[in-house]
Amino acid sequence: MRTGAPVKPIAAWLLAGLLTACGGAEGPAVTVLIENVTLIDGTDAPAQSGMSVAVAGDRIVAVGRTGKLKVGTPATKIDGKGMSLIPGLWDMHVHLAGYRERAMPLFLANGVTTIREVGGDLKESGYVRQEVRAGRMLGPDVLIAGPILDGVQITKARPLGRLAVPTPESARRAVDSLATIGVDVIKVHSQTPRASYFAILDQARKHHLVVAGHVPDGVLASEAIDSGHRTIEHDWGIGLANSSRGTALQGWLLEQLGRYIDTAKTRFRLWPYVSYRIAVGDSANASYDWNTALAFAKAAAGKDVWFDPTLVVLHTQALKNEPAARDLPELRFVPKAAREFEDGVPATSTQADIDRGRVRWTHTMRTFRALVEAKAKFVTGTDAAVMPLVPGFSLHRELALLVEMGLTPLGALQAATRNAALAMNKSDLGTIEPGKIASLVLLSADPLADIRNVKAIQTVMLRGRLLDRAVLDRMLRDAEAYAKQ
Repeated sequence: MRTGAPVKPIAAWLLAGLLTACGGAEGPAVTVLIENVTLIDGTDAPAQSGMSVAVAGDRIVAVGRTGKLKVGTPATKIDGKGMSLIPGLWDMHVHLAGYRERAMPLFLANGVTTIREVGGDLKESGYVRQEVRAGRMLGPDVLIAGPILDGVQITKARPLGRLAVPTPESARRAVDSLATIGVDVIKVHSQTPRASYFAILDQARKHHLVVAGHVPDGVLASEAIDSGHRTIEHDWGIGLANSSRGTALQGWLLEQLGRYIDTAKTRFRLWPYVSYRIAVGDSANASYDWNTALAFAKAAAGKDVWFDPTLVVLHTQALKNEPAARDLPELRFVPKAAREFEDGVPATSTQADIDRGRVRWTHTMRTFRALVEAKAKFVTGTDAAVMPLVPGFSLHRELALLVEMGLTPLGALQAATRNAALAMNKSDLGTIEPGKIASLVLLSADPLADIRNVKAIQTVMLRGRLLDRAVLDRMLRDAEAYAKQ
């Protein structure tokens, strides 16, 4: 090396890792050391007991066996004996309408350290992201889509958070504008015109932006996957892909929606639209074919696509006639401004409605089972804050439903951690490894024994900052008090 040559700066976490690897007597300086913990790191590795995780600033700097990991004296040491450590959780399908900053403590108190806002007021979501990044607001990392790119009639009737893209040219301009603003993801919806949709995918690729959302009504799920749609939200499109009559049913749906939208003009009402979707879904369920579903699933498993079932919102829609599906204890945290963000499906209480809902829910769970069998990739989203889904709490319910659907507890946790980070190209999040951002959750019970143990949160570490149980409880008390105002 040339003498006097400048030395390039080395990231603190990398230097720390090098020192640890060299076996220095003291090892790197750390701010927090968690010892004696059972590590569930989000990778495919099995749970490891008796582990230590060292953090310096906002980064994980070392992971190893307790007693063998050499690090400097930490400012804070946590004994994790009898506890499990997991990566911070993600909610990949969030709407902040009615909550804004009020959602942040609810996410954190439930171990959610990253959220993806997939459609809303850009000014509102952009403000929250900016405040969190600047350190002026305590909250999870926020990724935003801005307005949903959708059909003309729907955007006229529901303008907030939607942008009409009637032509491929307008679609490309919209993507260019959103990329310039700095969104993290592009969101499409059911009424996005077919030609505009493919233009969106192409233009987003040029900006290295992920495209998420519904499979549009005029597009087959297989076409969407082959064209680069990164995360498919809900079950729309998948039911048709599982049906022996999928193409015919799609044609009928487009015909009915065309008639409805032509007559609806600018007055778009959600329920008639959803009713057509339900009718097609029921017909697709009646013509479900396992071999068709498995062929689709195997093809999807080999592609760069992740499925976000949002089972918790589908469960609410199917069973909303039953009080147990709506009378949830966490509703006490919902502020008044958020209580009217409904899903548009009317609730009635006849026994026939209840019976139909139960059958529909059984079919919904079946929709994803071929994808589980084929080892397709899943992420976790909830559609919070569509009522009665409460930020943070609804993700725990989603994890339980994913296990009921057929994922293992580890698979469900990976959907909420590693997979979500991979889907969003966030290589410094999602697993507990040196160099990754230190957003972690310490649990007093084993989530691999029972996924519901993810609720047993003792401490949340957010970008290296510790939020213990007392702090989390105070957040919840404040949220409840605000909701009562």
